[in-house]
Amino acid sequence: NAEYMGSNKRMSAGEHECRLGTAALEKGDQKTALIEFEKACDMRNPLGCFEYGKLKLEAGKEIAGQHALDRSCQLGNSKACFYLARHLVLAAGKAKNEEQEDHSLQRAFLLFSRACHLGDQTSCESAKRMAIGSQQ
Repeated sequence: NAEYMGSNKRMSAGEHECRLGTAALEKGDQKTALIEFEKACDMRNPLGCFEYGKLKLEAGKEIAGQHALDRSCQLGNSKACFYLARHLVLAAGKAKNEEQEDHSLQRAFLLFSRACHLGDQTSCESAKRMAIGSQQ
């Protein structure tokens, strides 16, 4: 880490861990990637939470994946808001009951709205379509 200390540009919290996680993924080392991205997420790094959440969802760990993506979204990552919202819309189609489906769709709408507020135009369109669809 001494090489980073010498530069005038300080790395943001978790940035080093994100780089290590990305390098591990490129080598196909998912276990190390998960560890590094989780460390970055614990340091409140939005990218770390986003990557950790995606990997967890891909591994079928719904709760951990959604939690990390939601955290990334709350930390201002519009991509995480969009990714989780889209995931919830797809999950709503597979819901066991109407209550579960409604809950997923409500959460998705809020996440699309947050991503829109953060500047993601695709999410603005998605939120708008959901609002129009719920009025019919």
